[in-house]
Amino acid sequence: MTISSLNRYRPAGRPPKHPEGQTSIRISILEQAILVFAEKGIPASTLAEISQRVRITPATLYYHFASREQLIEQTLEYHLVPLIRYIWQAALEVAGPLAMLDEFQKRMLFVANSSPWFLPLWSRELASEGGTLRAFLAAKIPEGASGKFLEKIRQGQTSGAINPRIVPELLFISLIGGVYVPLLAKKNWEQIFNAEIPQERALEHIQSLLTEGLTCRKEP
Repeated sequence: MTISSLNRYRPAGRPPKHPEGQTSIRISILEQAILVFAEKGIPASTLAEISQRVRITPATLYYHFASREQLIEQTLEYHLVPLIRYIWQAALEVAGPLAMLDEFQKRMLFVANSSPWFLPLWSRELASEGGTLRAFLAAKIPEGASGKFLEKIRQGQTSGAINPRIVPELLFISLIGGVYVPLLAKKNWEQIFNAEIPQERALEHIQSLLTEGLTCRKEP
């Protein structure tokens, strides 16, 4: 996807910045670690493979990270946590339930397209039943964001802006599935239907389905 086509889906908030104060070797380790986690899954990832990719010795890696657990935690803090907080900040920064939901979708799409490792990692460690990141990331949601999300959805239901049959507590996970599952499965379904789906059309499909629904209602 080109930058110009992505601009249509660019969220209002600012994308997160990486924490400062990292050395070049440390950053290289963190950059390769997140790629290995996305390719292999966190449980199957080894320090030896990460060291090989950075072209350093295991001893050098241990000089920067005291243990495998510390490397995993700091890699997630460096790469993933800022993105999760960025998505959830929409609940605190955007007024109105519909505008908030639109901003959530845009931020989810932006994260997926700007960080190629995100979707594979999400499918391995968050979407699957045995994923290892759910409890870790739940603790990283900005304070008050989940409560504000539910509050705005319920306000939208009271005002008639949002379908009253929607379960507010299930809506966020429905948004995640609605955004990320089509992007993950697009290549497989292109093969099944023998038709290429341009990324731009896939993004239009996701936003239209989530904001307008499946049926095209007409006046009686």
